Amino acid sequence: MVRKTAAAALTALGLLALPAPAVAATPSAATPPAAPGELIVLFEDGVSAGERAAARDRAGADFERGLGLPGAQVVAVDGSLDAAATRLERQPAVRHAVPNLTVSARAQAPNDPLFPRLWGLTNVGALGAWDLTRGAGQTIAVVDTGVDLVHPDLAANLWSNPGELPNGLDDDGNGRVDDLHGWDVADGDGDPSDEHDHGTHVAGIAAAVAGNGVGVAGVAPQARVMAVRVLDADGYGPMTDAISGVLYAAQEGASVINLSLGAQADPGDAAGLTALWNDTAAQAAARGALLVVAAGNDASDNDTWPDFPCSATAPTIVCVAALGTDGRFDASYSNRGARSVDLAAPGSAILSTTRPHEVLLRERFDGPGFAPGWSPGGWSIQPAGISELGNAAADSVGSYAVGSNNVLYGSTQVAPGTHRSCLLNYLVRHRLAPGDQLWIDVVTAEETIEVETVTDGDGSAYFGAERDLSEIPAGPLGVRFTVVDDGALPTGDGVYVDDVEIVCRGTVHVAGGTD
Repeated sequence: MVRKTAAAALTALGLLALPAPAVAATPSAATPPAAPGELIVLFEDGVSAGERAAARDRAGADFERGLGLPGAQVVAVDGSLDAAATRLERQPAVRHAVPNLTVSARAQAPNDPLFPRLWGLTNVGALGAWDLTRGAGQTIAVVDTGVDLVHPDLAANLWSNPGELPNGLDDDGNGRVDDLHGWDVADGDGDPSDEHDHGTHVAGIAAAVAGNGVGVAGVAPQARVMAVRVLDADGYGPMTDAISGVLYAAQEGASVINLSLGAQADPGDAAGLTALWNDTAAQAAARGALLVVAAGNDASDNDTWPDFPCSATAPTIVCVAALGTDGRFDASYSNRGARSVDLAAPGSAILSTTRPHEVLLRERFDGPGFAPGWSPGGWSIQPAGISELGNAAADSVGSYAVGSNNVLYGSTQVAPGTHRSCLLNYLVRHRLAPGDQLWIDVVTAEETIEVETVTDGDGSAYFGAERDLSEIPAGPLGVRFTVVDDGALPTGDGVYVDDVEIVCRGTVHVAGGTD
């Protein structure tokens, strides 16, 4: 899967390059570094279908699906991915076999009220560049978590498919039904709406409408934005989805394809992944498209520890690192690379469009008691142990008792129409004895959803988590923290919970957000 990272929004050659914000995705504990049981295979040129089948059979691999790239396939394997890749690469017909990595999400002054705060435009002379071009006639594909299709600073600049009608049919014959403004590769439908925030933020940097008296202005405010969703509501997705998104965008006429995402790879896979992304870039370039990609958010050197697609070598891949507000390279998070990174552009503290949110539940535990809707069940309000957090909810004062089963429960309601793309966020600090656990669950009218089971921990620091609740139904919704003791000594200091919130997509748009 692919990782969300600091991204580039290079609107066209000769325009301002603006990296996307460093929006940190918190990976699910269950998020694997690569799709289990899958490899991407690149066959040698001229290999027949029969030869490909024979190579798969000898290596113990099964055809799973095509990738839209000549000579590339996704295959299913059993056991170790490394061992299966080695078996495949021993076959004369096979050029490379690499894991399907997880990628994650990683720019005359107008009257837009937040324009003076857009340092990435005002400090580097965007108005002078706008005398030459504002991106008219260009289509920028944002291959990301999707785009808010009704945002007042984006809707007028959305790309529209000239061959498609909203009628449930594939009018233009491209194999996709109702891809009016782009495509949702992740879910396989024509609604690439953002279920995170990252893609909407990137789209605003690239091409938010200028001069409309609303919010911000994009680097290329007259360009069109094609929405291509390849990452889920947590900001993750398989690399194959990212490649499919690139190929779709190029097929539909995007001139610039922005990939504010990436996956850090084992150096041993670099040759195969380079070939894969070079082939992808070549397919896009054949249709006139440039790939602009993020350097990454790991403060590392991509020449030593490769990050893809940045570390690919195709001349039509432009990799962009981030500058801080002082105009210098921001080494606090941005990746670098003398060979792999091509340029740097404003990327820190960037104000842009954000997806609207409605806070359904928020509790900081800073009051003298628990807020309405919370059942403490043996928990109490105690000092958080970190001054800036103030207080927190604690399951016990001192060590918890043998056999304790203290339950902290907070409840709210999810209104119809807002339950799509809800997120649960919380901070937890814990010291649990071996055998004891913290259960974190979400309770709806229909089911109990296990979010996480926490064990061990030395209690020295809080860790934050962001969990996708996008499938919850409208109606009652609760979050539950349960400390479960195994009935035997020893016990531990217990659990502190703070800053719990459930946030869903709302209906009132935010003028701008900084990341």
